[in-house]
Amino acid sequence: MKALVVFGVLVVSLVLAAGASAKESFAGNVVGVSNETSVTREELNSLTSQAQGEYQQIARILGRTGNEKIKVSVEDVEISYTNFYRRTIVTGVYHLKNGQVPLAHELTHVFTGRGVSEVLSEGVAVYFQERVGKGRVFPNYGFELNARLKENSKRWNIPLPRNAYAFAERNINNMDQMRPRILSYLLAGSFCRYLIDDVLGGDVPKFMKIFHTGDFLAVAGKTRDALMEEWRHAVFVG
Repeated sequence: MKALVVFGVLVVSLVLAAGASAKESFAGNVVGVSNETSVTREELNSLTSQAQGEYQQIARILGRTGNEKIKVSVEDVEISYTNFYRRTIVTGVYHLKNGQVPLAHELTHVFTGRGVSEVLSEGVAVYFQERVGKGRVFPNYGFELNARLKENSKRWNIPLPRNAYAFAERNINNMDQMRPRILSYLLAGSFCRYLIDDVLGGDVPKFMKIFHTGDFLAVAGKTRDALMEEWRHAVFVG
């Protein structure tokens, strides 16, 4: 067992008896695990510490206690994902080695679960990744959301249709067409940021009422379509 302090957080790393490649790291409410031989204990400790820090920030913004235990597992996978019921985040070795672990994004899913739509579910995760996350990660890779959305839409010659919400809802899980999928994530993140910061004055708990009910009119005072039209004008016209 080895204990050290990373960024003010006590991190304890452990090489499991089951095998020399099996490693665990503990920081606050987070346990990091990996059976991958290429993942060093130092990398796992750093990831676990980062997860604990972002976990606490997201909990505070959401108005949650942040007492839940979660696990971050580094495995040989191509896409990071979250098992909400097991409170487990799975990310890839490649992402860890290249500073592309979308921790804040996946931590958001741990806290919020799924909303009434894919746009809201993924959009708020993109929002938190941009707000508190680190690294150049999917879908904007460190670039400003709106700038990336406009640039990719033009470069790929995929103009957003009038019903952009339906376009994103349809393509967020479209693994066969990556460009529309990326645009959909960017759109969702941009729209949720607009809702939270511009319409609701930064009130994330209020946004979560829309997230869980889909009642834009009751919470924001306007219909979803009206808000989407205002968002489109703000992003593409300015």
